[in-house]
Amino acid sequence: MINDLCADKNQTEINELLNFFATSCNYEILQWKYMYHSMTTWPLDEIFVER
Repeated sequence: MINDLCADKNQTEINELLNFFATSCNYEILQWKYMYHSMTTWPLDEIFVER
């Protein structure tokens, strides 16, 4: 997908696109990290009671 978006672009445009992609990727990583931290702090024993 990135190759398709960067096709027929000059070096300045490619640099701007890559900066945008890197920022977006960093945001996604932070979101997943926060979600994982939230999951590790959930009271799983209370949510999933053994039957």
